[in-house]
Amino acid sequence: MSDGSSWSRPRAVPGAHSSHSPALVAGHHGLHLYWKGPGADERLFHAAFDGRFWIPGQALFNGWPMTSSRPSATTTHTTRTWLSFTGAGRDRTIRLCPSPDGTVWNPRNILPGPQSAAGSWPSVVGRSGAGRADRLLLAWPDQNGAVWCALSQDAAQHWSQPAPVPARTLRGVAFAGWDTVDAYAAWAVAPDGDYSIFWADTTGSTVWRHPHTGHLLQHGQGRLDERASLREPAMAAHGHMWR
Repeated sequence: MSDGSSWSRPRAVPGAHSSHSPALVAGHHGLHLYWKGPGADERLFHAAFDGRFWIPGQALFNGWPMTSSRPSATTTHTTRTWLSFTGAGRDRTIRLCPSPDGTVWNPRNILPGPQSAAGSWPSVVGRSGAGRADRLLLAWPDQNGAVWCALSQDAAQHWSQPAPVPARTLRGVAFAGWDTVDAYAAWAVAPDGDYSIFWADTTGSTVWRHPHTGHLLQHGQGRLDERASLREPAMAAHGHMWR
């Protein structure tokens, strides 16, 4: 945890073990952590933090095997908490599920994502307006590392045609939402082995733009200088957007 000037020492979350990166979201009266089980354990788990203690983790969806990759979660500006993940085993289709409070998850509420196979974990971010259904943006890499995205205007009931993004990634894509403005995206790629980190502005939903100029993003643009990673990055945001 950070108080704005310094970081506390890392502490283990009791009972939380995973072979993939976890997903962390703030909202609904605390922090919510989601993760896939360790090794071949394809269950999804959840634990909540109330500011002092972690509530012990529990398997979601009646303990059924759910995914072979990590989950992604969003709740910052949506009416419900959303999880996205691929299927279990060799099933690479994208699924989504909403929860009213981040804690109660009903397997009957699992919805199909865009009709596309993901080579890695799918990322979800969203926002809602007064009297409107949650608006969700999904991004995922295919088996060749090319990034695709799709938009839903009606809480994952329907999706736009998957659109290619001028980006390639080793793993998935990280999203960070600002206030009521659409999110930024970040990803790591291995051009010539330098493992650079890139970022983009997703205000155009399925049409991503250069984060500084606002021009349509081109391959190789948005590189963060002197930053590299062997794994996918994570990104967060707070306060109001500057524009």
